[in-house]
Amino acid sequence: MTSSLPPSLRPVQLSGTGTFSRPKGGFDELREIDLREWLMGLWSGRYLLLISLLVFTGLGVFYIWWSTPIYQAEALLQIVPPKSTRDSDAAYTRMENLFSAPSDASTEIEILGSNLVLGRTVEALGLDLVAKPVLFPVIGDALERGKADAPRIQVDTFVVPEAMRGLAFQIVALPGGAFAWKSPEEVPALGGKPGATFPKDSVLASGRPGELLAATFGGETLKLEVSQLSAKPGQVFKLVRRPLLDAITDVRNDLEAAEKGATQPGKSTNLLALTFRYPNPIVAEQILNDIMNQYIRQNMERKSGEIARTLDLLQKQIPEVHARLALAENQLNRFRAQTGSVDIPREADLALQQSTSLAAQISALRQKKQDLLRIYQENSDVVSTLNAQIAKLESESAGVNQKVRSLPLNQQELVRLSRDVQVNTDLYTALLNNIQQLQITRVAETNNTRVVDAALAGLKPIKPKKEMLLAVFIILGLFVGVGLAMLRRALQQGVEDHRIIETKLGLPVFVTIPHSKAQEEHYRAIRESRSGRHLLALHNPDDLAIESLRSLRTMLNFTMGDTPNRAIMITGPSPKVGKSFLSGNFAVVLAQTGAQVLVVDADMRKGNLHKYFGLGNRLGGLSEVIAGLSTWKSVIHKTEVPGLHMMSTGEIPRNPTELLMSPGFANFVSDVTKEYDFVVIDAPPILPVTDATIIGSKVGTVLLVAKSRKHTLDELRACQSRIQSAGIPLKGCVFNDMLPTGLGYYDRHYLYAYHYKYGRADNT
Repeated sequence: MTSSLPPSLRPVQLSGTGTFSRPKGGFDELREIDLREWLMGLWSGRYLLLISLLVFTGLGVFYIWWSTPIYQAEALLQIVPPKSTRDSDAAYTRMENLFSAPSDASTEIEILGSNLVLGRTVEALGLDLVAKPVLFPVIGDALERGKADAPRIQVDTFVVPEAMRGLAFQIVALPGGAFAWKSPEEVPALGGKPGATFPKDSVLASGRPGELLAATFGGETLKLEVSQLSAKPGQVFKLVRRPLLDAITDVRNDLEAAEKGATQPGKSTNLLALTFRYPNPIVAEQILNDIMNQYIRQNMERKSGEIARTLDLLQKQIPEVHARLALAENQLNRFRAQTGSVDIPREADLALQQSTSLAAQISALRQKKQDLLRIYQENSDVVSTLNAQIAKLESESAGVNQKVRSLPLNQQELVRLSRDVQVNTDLYTALLNNIQQLQITRVAETNNTRVVDAALAGLKPIKPKKEMLLAVFIILGLFVGVGLAMLRRALQQGVEDHRIIETKLGLPVFVTIPHSKAQEEHYRAIRESRSGRHLLALHNPDDLAIESLRSLRTMLNFTMGDTPNRAIMITGPSPKVGKSFLSGNFAVVLAQTGAQVLVVDADMRKGNLHKYFGLGNRLGGLSEVIAGLSTWKSVIHKTEVPGLHMMSTGEIPRNPTELLMSPGFANFVSDVTKEYDFVVIDAPPILPVTDATIIGSKVGTVLLVAKSRKHTLDELRACQSRIQSAGIPLKGCVFNDMLPTGLGYYDRHYLYAYHYKYGRADNT
């Protein structure tokens, strides 16, 4: 049969195998593909990225709106070093150091945050009292914030026993400005007095602002005074006297103290910078000022107490020392009266001075030991060292006494009595001086701390930091969006770039067919079994997908020169990859060149190509021809396209594989390829069944359809291996339903094709 093909579409004989291939790229191309894959993953997940960005931006805006503004009050304290008392004696200096020793900044900071200081502030300002309205969950505070008519309450007195701290009592606003005081809704086991009752959610008392109410709950007397109440009738307020330690902990968490200006280790500026954070700037100033006042107060109390205790100790020693002095003077006077005036020789005078000095030193060390025993144990290193010093001085004193014994008896007694008088006189004088110095210190230097800057809060809140938070949420949204896009890409695992097929499998991709929105309507019509032909090439000949089929037509013109026949099998790895769409529309494109084309639906399992051509059913088709029930010429259907005929599957057989393996199918292919320029066969998918390999052994050209994002590289490799293991040459691949990504060459090509329309008369 003489071919009716125009010269431009007649097969061209190529040298070699006649298989079209593309040059394989090296490492640079693989790297470009990996980068492109990553960018394509981002682009394909751009809606996830955008949604994530919008969601997190919205969450950021909501969080900023929902967060309670926090203000910060700042203050400055100075710790004044104690004045040196150079004119005081050594004993007084040692005693003075007990209460005026300088403290480092870290010690003072710990004292500022102690339970003693903060506990007094909590009790003085009532920070353990919680009285707030019960609002809508989560967003109630934010909705009422800043409103002039927001519910408010101020409680001046709320007395409960320690066991009832933490219980949530209620105050309910009543008409006319009155209120009802109700017991907690939930009451744990509190014990209490015998016979005590704990009624739940019952009215304990009623009253108006300014009235002091008393009620009995659990056998205990409770007191409440509300000074101000502004709320609509029915508004509920929560009233709790928190455990004192919990309130102290909250204040401590909001308080910060640090030494200011210290740049070198070991050097102190004695300045403490204090900050306190609170939702109300005025209250923040009040709390911080009270903390400083309580700190100064305890400091004064501590030092005043130490001075008072020291004075008491010294004043108790005065009578005893005075009595010993009087006794020593009387004994010396009696001795002089009995013996007359006895001169002390130079040697005895020297011994007297040494003995007196040693006795004074021993007395001072023993006094110091008594002071140390208030802090240290008897066996501590400090006390042991002091004992060794005392023992050494006592040994020296014993040596001096030995010298005194060598003197005449009268001189010995005179030296001993004179020494006792001198020692007791010095001790008595020192005690009087120390008492006088401590009394002056108690009046003038009981406080070594002063407030340099009183607490002052800023007008703008320090939290939330709106710009920073919004930026963090936006960045977080971007990261989450990228992560979701990459996760979607990883879970999808379908090939999106045809160049991966060419590079990894060495399989040429003849054309890439872009996704067609117009074809979606045709698919919908086929699913709904609408009448009429549903071929994109007839209704939308300028569609970009049809233009790609024209490129395939031209490509096959160069690859079919050495094929045994002009039958083309179109198959794919799995169902729903667009085989029937490609077969029907490619047949139309071939026929539009003037060629005689037969398109056959050989998928005798689930074929539906007859719906594309508007046939009411599949009866009378390939299965009847192979079985010998009909001739192929009697079951073909003419179409409105000149030169294009169509054959359906016929009745679905029970054994399509055995039917295809019969001589009837081979004879059919041989007969129709002699009558037609092209025979396009829509075959079943390769992986589920073996029908495609049987059909492929009878045709001259096999095309594999790969759908974008549907097939993994392993699936395509399995298809390639199955076809080639059957000895069937696989010409190439058609990459179908590719979505433009806005990246790279192909998207520029698509954009160009959309503007460069082909007319119906142009059949090149």
